[in-house]
Amino acid sequence: MNTAKQAKLYREDGKYLLALRCAQLGSDPESKAEESLALCWLGRIQQAEKCASEAWNMCRTNTAPDIRVRVLLSLINSQLSMGKYDESETLIEQVQRELPAPSDAELRCRILLAKSALAAQKGDFHPSIQYAKEGAIAIRRGRERVLAEAMHALADACHRSGHLEQAVVHWRAALALRKKNLRTQHPEIATNIDGMALTCRRLNMPELAIALHTEALGIYRQTFDETHPARAACHHGLSQCYSRLEKPHLAIFHIEKALLFSENRLGKDHIDTWVTRFELGRMEIASGKTERGFTRMEHAYARAKQILGAKHPTVLSMDKWRKD
Repeated sequence: MNTAKQAKLYREDGKYLLALRCAQLGSDPESKAEESLALCWLGRIQQAEKCASEAWNMCRTNTAPDIRVRVLLSLINSQLSMGKYDESETLIEQVQRELPAPSDAELRCRILLAKSALAAQKGDFHPSIQYAKEGAIAIRRGRERVLAEAMHALADACHRSGHLEQAVVHWRAALALRKKNLRTQHPEIATNIDGMALTCRRLNMPELAIALHTEALGIYRQTFDETHPARAACHHGLSQCYSRLEKPHLAIFHIEKALLFSENRLGKDHIDTWVTRFELGRMEIASGKTERGFTRMEHAYARAKQILGAKHPTVLSMDKWRKD
């Protein structure tokens, strides 16, 4: 078995350090792409993008089309994580041209899921839902693990668009597939549980959301270090729940952890970091630190507006909070 295939097996089992070390033994584009995917899961997003770029530069016109597609998908994955949406869109257009005909169902599905993720990040929720549905249809027979990813993407798109009851149905479907095919403490299960927690909070069930975030965080602690973005996301979710329960000190405790981790791993100018700063400001106002909180909110809002545009749903939500 070559290094890329072995690294993929380790990655799919949630053993990301082993996947990384195995992929680093290879010198071909597929191994480099697997190295990038392992780095992404380990929260080393900037290194992942660099690795995927190197993998793509290694591809030549005589490289098999399916390998070129896999390499491009790894680069798209890292750029979406970095918040580089324009670059991701260009690469998605390219990967669609590279896809051979007839093509592997998994590759078609993963391209559709990349399109769904990009649309969701840009606030285009209807296309995001549609792409995720098409991805699920493309992979419907067999490959339950990939189908779980499609159902996860569909749940996320429904959550973002406000179709919360539908989101819960899809979260549960994805989780059932993952529990059937993965070990109990697999990080993908934690990601699923954490996503469901976000929807439960929006359905005004903050106590249940806290329990789910805490369960996900417990799984993440077994695999990821303290500053991993997935752990930051759990703390961000917990802060929102405690804010809803009018417990500002607990809310600030968790949002400060989320901000520290986001700055360390994603960077100080990543959109997720600016959103987290905005939330910290909002919670500071709730705890009586009005001037400090309002200043923080204004700075975060201005930068988010530059990055996403004035009409993006996240920016519009920020603006609503500013005016309330």
